[in-house]
Amino acid sequence: MSRWLMERCHVATALEKTLRRCVWSAAWLREAEPAAAASQNIDLGQLMERAGGAAYNIFANLYAQQRHWLILVGPGNNGGDGYVIARHARQAGRSVTVLCMPHNKPLPTEATRAREAWQAAGGTERTLEEGQAVQVPADVDLVIDGLLGTGITGRPRAHYEEVIRCINELPVPRVAIDIPSGLNAETGVAAGACVRADHTATFICLKPGLLTGQSRDYVGQLHYRSLGLEEWMAASARLQHVQCRRLSIDDVAVFFGAPRSAVAHKGSCGKVVLIGGDHGFGGAIVMAAEACVTAGAGLTRVLTRPEYATSLLTRCPEVMVQTVSDDGDSKSHASAVPLAQQLEEALTWATTIAVGPGLGCAEFALTAVSVAVQHAAGHPEKTLVLDADALNVLSEQLRTHGSLPAVPNSIITPHPGEAARLLGCDVAEVEKDRMDAARRLAAILGGTCLLKGPGTVVYDDAKSSTHDVAAVNSVPSRLTNAAIVDAGNPGMASGGMGDVLTGLLAGLAGQRLHGTFDTTCAGALAHAVAADMVVSADDRGTRGLRATELIANIPYVVNATGLAKLRQSRGSL
Repeated sequence: MSRWLMERCHVATALEKTLRRCVWSAAWLREAEPAAAASQNIDLGQLMERAGGAAYNIFANLYAQQRHWLILVGPGNNGGDGYVIARHARQAGRSVTVLCMPHNKPLPTEATRAREAWQAAGGTERTLEEGQAVQVPADVDLVIDGLLGTGITGRPRAHYEEVIRCINELPVPRVAIDIPSGLNAETGVAAGACVRADHTATFICLKPGLLTGQSRDYVGQLHYRSLGLEEWMAASARLQHVQCRRLSIDDVAVFFGAPRSAVAHKGSCGKVVLIGGDHGFGGAIVMAAEACVTAGAGLTRVLTRPEYATSLLTRCPEVMVQTVSDDGDSKSHASAVPLAQQLEEALTWATTIAVGPGLGCAEFALTAVSVAVQHAAGHPEKTLVLDADALNVLSEQLRTHGSLPAVPNSIITPHPGEAARLLGCDVAEVEKDRMDAARRLAAILGGTCLLKGPGTVVYDDAKSSTHDVAAVNSVPSRLTNAAIVDAGNPGMASGGMGDVLTGLLAGLAGQRLHGTFDTTCAGALAHAVAADMVVSADDRGTRGLRATELIANIPYVVNATGLAKLRQSRGSL
């Protein structure tokens, strides 16, 4: 079975399969839990019993052979879940060791009831006092983390960090209740020590910190259980609080399920202009151009330096190449066409514009970005994609002028370094809250931001959305203006990936399959899934993945039926 082509969030019911497309804030859930329990005519203690029972079933199925479970319980409701799990495990005949953290105030009411039920069933526990070494029985073969819950916002206290480091070093599997201890449920930041779980069981709804930031280092395989609240969560009153969408391989069909019209022609599938490839940076524009063509653009035209014309036409003869020179490059300057005029003529022809791959930061870049932004601002029917060096030029213009024209039809695709330059901060601030950073970035031009990295975030500056179950199964903009892409792999941390993404986005935008936000979501997902397809082939692993390898897989993704057949042939369904 191919790991990278599998759905990364397991569910148990059909409605949970729908709800795993939605992400709610952990803070919202904490406020909503009493009403959620009341909707089932139960109290919070009974809801905890459901959570602990669901987690036990998941862990027992995953680790049927593990006979001695070590359960770590903290002073909150995660610890209460731990006591419920301990009781179920003991009743099933397993050996259970419960280690609890010291606390200077009473446990919450629900956790107290769970602890009493554990003790009434004959269970015992030992407190992990500060300053004492963590002693674990030698035959423990599974660790269950119930130390800290979704409320943590900083690094764990010193004693917790010591315990977390100790259990991370144990040579046995680790699983987490709701969220790995030490991971911020809103942002995915691990400010200090954090449990590295092989599996995480989360309840009622998905939280953003499970999907972006540093989460992939800690969450492992995610398992979502709604605890019988599926219909309550799917009501419009709850959907209106969805923070963002979660996009996964199962959403490929949402974006690409409809076949191309039988009467399509090249003029109806977009006229794309790609601008880039300054002296010494030709590879980037070649990759972007090939990705654009492979994504299905009707006509692709590249404006680049003369030295790259032969390479482009050799690699991708379907591309039209127009070479450009700076105003002072021509031997006959008096008869030379000014660079700005060359660019404007090309943009007038185009329906979609992409600027950035290999653009550099010299005069070519400054002129290209200025002309493209002004043109797109005056032509809202055209999509403008800005990447790489175009973003660095944009950040300089922002510092110089203080603001930029509104371009709501724009897509910017920064990595965290480029994002930091655009926002005038450091990378750590961007990564501290990727969702908020994407929001601020989208506001710069009033368009859509694709903030790259593990758990890519897409954010649109628009605010309109609807809230019904049908919207959950449709394209993301009908529900929310933000999304997290739960696809892709570590092999994508290599040069050229962004250039392929730029070409892919431009090619999709040219076809007008969706609006700007949904096109960005579709492109980000297709890019990630294409990379997963490469590393899943023969289980080759993630090291050594080249950006150009993604291009051959793009047709399988943008023709969703082709991807379905491929997944089936590789045994990943």
